[in-house]
Amino acid sequence: KNMPTDGRIYYNLALNGGFGSVEGLKKGEGGYISDYFMLSKIYGIPAEDFIGILASEGMSMDVHVGLNAMMVSGSADGEDPEFMLKSLLAVMNGRRRDDEAVRYYESAEGVRHQMRKGTSAEMVAKVNEIMCPDYTHVSYKMLESLPANLSEKAEKFFMNQASKTNDGVLIIVGDIDENLLKKTLADHLGGFVVSDRAFRRNHVRYQPSSGWSTYTVDGPENSVDIAMSVPLTLTSVNFMAAEVTSMILKKILSDAVADTGMSVSLSHECRIYPNERVNFHISLNEISEDGFVSDSDGTDPMEALSKVRMVLSGVGGTDVKEEDVEAFKAQLKDGLNKEMKVPFYWLNVISRRHLAGKDFTTNHEAHIKSVTVDKVKAILSAMNDGTRVEYIVNK
Repeated sequence: KNMPTDGRIYYNLALNGGFGSVEGLKKGEGGYISDYFMLSKIYGIPAEDFIGILASEGMSMDVHVGLNAMMVSGSADGEDPEFMLKSLLAVMNGRRRDDEAVRYYESAEGVRHQMRKGTSAEMVAKVNEIMCPDYTHVSYKMLESLPANLSEKAEKFFMNQASKTNDGVLIIVGDIDENLLKKTLADHLGGFVVSDRAFRRNHVRYQPSSGWSTYTVDGPENSVDIAMSVPLTLTSVNFMAAEVTSMILKKILSDAVADTGMSVSLSHECRIYPNERVNFHISLNEISEDGFVSDSDGTDPMEALSKVRMVLSGVGGTDVKEEDVEAFKAQLKDGLNKEMKVPFYWLNVISRRHLAGKDFTTNHEAHIKSVTVDKVKAILSAMNDGTRVEYIVNK
């Protein structure tokens, strides 16, 4: 896709198969697979040095292994697409495990585990553990020490990915001459290893615990995090309805805790794999003294939590106003139109379209227009039957 990016091109080699496809992977091991890619040598050069060489030539590269896909992405000079393709070929065909780097990395995991304590990553890990106690394919790092055979599992996975690059998509977005790109692709695409074997996605299934759970710990500052998970068939309209619902919910909660000295932030994500759901994450944090409103008596996290609980308990009967839905639909439309001018948006959208078979972008304005008050209410009502976990930090 050609778009103005000041002479840069942005790329993503998105391959089917993530750590969910690693045979024999045990709980808590999945989050480490991405790291093992860098514990290697690229044609004899340590991976970190190789990435440094790319940077000196104006090219960035990041490798991430998620649950169901592997992404090799970054940016490069649009006038030299050949350098980008040769670099991709090098990391796919010339990467081999660096045993010394692996030993050092694994020996230091206990220290890194201690450093993660008390962080937001640990909070997310605890919440996910409560919500999905039997789920094996967790993406967060949770182990005090790494098993000796994890590097072997990772190596087998990366070798397998490199042998079937036709099972994915190469996306290039930005300032580039079409004829130059076609010629460069014709010259170099034959260097990628392909396979006749069809990819079969592993059936990763899990059942989140139902109901409401609370987890309380001591910490440096008062905070409350609430995670909710709701099954939702991800049609294009439902995807947009979830966006609007998130905006509506944030407005209601912000009004509810306005006089408690706590601020509300709310995010959500629509998960396609392993099953279709929408997850909401609500955070209540102390407002600094300079940020208190005039009639606030100070910070009271339990009062704020009580008010949030009251809202969530009656969320199915929330009076959703037509004017609010229309205002947030307009805000969503404007936001998406701005995002579409950013290359990373298209890298994510097109990879999802090819790997997950979901397209939420085409005719997005029509899908936003189709969001109704009833659709928003349906998602809010489903929260009563979903999963809710509270993670409370007391100072």
